[in-house]
Amino acid sequence: MQHPGNAGQIAYWDTVAGARDCTLEPPLDVLLEYLPKDAKILDFGCGYGRSLVALAGLGFSDLTGFDPSPAMIARGKREHPEFDLRLFDAPALPVADGSFDAALLVGVLTAVAEDEEQRRLMTELRRALRPGGLALVCDFPLQGDARNRERYERYAAKYGRYGVFEVEGGGVARHHDPAWLDALTSGFERLHTLTLDAVTLTGKPAKAISLVVRKPD
Repeated sequence: MQHPGNAGQIAYWDTVAGARDCTLEPPLDVLLEYLPKDAKILDFGCGYGRSLVALAGLGFSDLTGFDPSPAMIARGKREHPEFDLRLFDAPALPVADGSFDAALLVGVLTAVAEDEEQRRLMTELRRALRPGGLALVCDFPLQGDARNRERYERYAAKYGRYGVFEVEGGGVARHHDPAWLDALTSGFERLHTLTLDAVTLTGKPAKAISLVVRKPD
């Protein structure tokens, strides 16, 4: 997911929406430790609603998803008409401050290459959360295998940061230094950290990291 003004990334995700299924599986059950079943939950970068399906399976019922890809939202509405899925096509989410008890950011940062765009996204997520609200952030850290190291190095000069690379179909992706993820969530209290075995959108094995953080009261 990118800022709505990034037409190239949106076009890429519109293409992916009909061709591939999302593969990153965050440990959403950890939210049961912290939230009642009637908690109001936002999926920020929901795609076609895969994580919302999992949340509903855990018993959560007040679920809202936003995504900037029209094709992702259209697929979600076809497959999951029971969910409130909305197109995110403005710089800010059309929700009041403190509207949600919790928010998901699953596989979203990997689609946002620029530091400043990521900061803006986290600021908007924080605004949408009530004081004491939770965020679950699940994404890909820098990988240690030769294939990924080679493409990090190949694209570092072009994009100005190590870990950003181009993918087949015209998209740009980013894997993250864990210290950068710490910096992005530094305004939150860290509650939970887990390293996961995951699969990328193209079917490659990878490591992922899942964080649960709390907005200060």
